[in-house]
Amino acid sequence: ASPLAPPDQNRLDLSQAFLGAALPLGPAQATLRVGRQELGFDAQRYVTVRNGPNLRQSFDALRLDLDHAGMRLTGFASWPVRNQDRTAFDDA
Repeated sequence: ASPLAPPDQNRLDLSQAFLGAALPLGPAQATLRVGRQELGFDAQRYVTVRNGPNLRQSFDALRLDLDHAGMRLTGFASWPVRNQDRTAFDDA
């Protein structure tokens, strides 16, 4: 048994690996990201990279940012990645 808890160990896993596309929408700019990414918003009360343990929290997510006139609107659908440490690249 490992002396480290699952949030504190990581053999070899992807923290971030996503595809991104910039989409011009007239005067606005949209950015789409799909894949594994770190998400942290505002005070990071509900969606955070979780800096407490030694491993940062990643999310499998679809994210859309819309920028227009100095304002940004962000929408996303995500679920947290569950850290496992039996083998490399085994997070779910």
